[in-house]
Amino acid sequence: ATSLTQDQQRPGDTRAEEVRAHLAEAADLADRTGETRAWHLNFGPTNVGIHQVSLNTDLGLHGTAVAAGDGVHPEALDEAPGRQAAFYADLGRSLAHLRGREADAVTALLTAEQIAPQRIHANAPVRNTVEFLTDRQLPAHTARDLRGLAHRIGLPL
Repeated sequence: ATSLTQDQQRPGDTRAEEVRAHLAEAADLADRTGETRAWHLNFGPTNVGIHQVSLNTDLGLHGTAVAAGDGVHPEALDEAPGRQAAFYADLGRSLAHLRGREADAVTALLTAEQIAPQRIHANAPVRNTVEFLTDRQLPAHTARDLRGLAHRIGLPL
C-alpha cells in the first residue's frame, strides 16, 4: 500500500481506492489477531491505525488522516519508538494542512522529535512541513517552539 501512494502512473482516485482496500484487509486481520510482536513485527490495530494516518497523509487526504488518528494510541507499541514517532510525524504533516490546526501540527511534530529525534531530523517530508509552517501565523509560543525545531533539523531561518 505504501508504494501505491507514490505511483504517479495511476490516477489519484485509483491509488486511494487501492490503498483503502489494503488498509481494510489489514484492519480485518488486525481485529482477528489483536496486538502481536510475532517474528519481531508490530502488527495489530495500533500499527494499522498508524498506517492509516501515514498513507492518507501521503495521498494528500489530510482530513481523513487526522480522523484516522483519533483513537490510535501509539504508546501501545512501547518497544517500537520508530513507529510511535512516525505516527506523530505523519499526523503533524496532515494537521499542518488543516486551517486552524497549525499549532496542533507543531505539537505533534515536537512529540515525534522527543520520541526519536534522529528519525525526525533526517525526515524530508517533516523538514518540508516545518518549512511550510514557518510561513504561517502562529501563536508566539508555538512559533518559538517551531523555530527551535527548525534550527535542530538544520533549516535556515
